[in-house]
This record gives sequence, C-alpha cells and structure tokens, in this order.
Amino acid sequence: MTHSIPLPAAVWRLAGTAVAFAFTFAAPVGAGELGEEPGRNESRVWSAAFEVPPAGRVAALALPERLERQGYVRVHRRPAAPGEYFHGHEVFWFYRRAVYARGRAWPATLVGLDLDREQGRIRGRRGADG
Repeated sequence: MTHSIPLPAAVWRLAGTAVAFAFTFAAPVGAGELGEEPGRNESRVWSAAFEVPPAGRVAALALPERLERQGYVRVHRRPAAPGEYFHGHEVFWFYRRAVYARGRAWPATLVGLDLDREQGRIRGRRGADG
C-alpha cells in the first residue's frame, strides 16, 4: 500500500518559481532584440556563406526565399540600399549587407546576376555599374 505525502505549499511555490525561471531564461533570443552592432559581451553565430553555382536556377536555389528569411525586402527597381533585392526576367539584383567573415569586414555590395530569360538559369555576374 502506497501512501502519498502532501507537500507543503512552500515546496510548490519553489517548484513553480524554478519552472518560470527556466522558461524565462531558456527562451531563445530573437535577432531583432539585438542591436545592429554587437556589444562587447554579445556574440552572434551565423552560418557559412551560401555559394551560387554557375548555371544554377534562381527558383531551384530559392534565392528570393533565402533573402526574405534574412530580412531582405523585394523592390521593383534596382536596389539602392543594403537589404534590398530585385528579381526580374533578365537580372537578379541584391544589395548585400556589410558582413564580417573570414577574419575581415566586407562592405555592403550591390551584386547582379545575369539570367537566361527562358529558363531562369544564372549566366554570369553583373557588376554594380550595370
């Protein structure tokens, strides 16, 4: 025969506080809660660079979806500011944000990909001058 022993109210309050504490501090911190520039005690983890293969297809690579997940905004003209992209039939432009990678800072850069109009395949890279 098993007897259950009632726990004092203080034990239940302590257990509830511990659970609330765990949920409060174990919750993931969204990137939107950090400032644009990390402080001295902050760190950020980013994935490896995404490489666009020659002759790849924009749809198969899901380039618009990747950029939108990273907070890029689609515009209906050539991008004028970092964080914007344009997807046309003959060119795919994106204005890459400034990044720190491979031990150095890389400035924001406008990148254009020439596309095959019929298949959406990447034919080459277009410079910022057009």
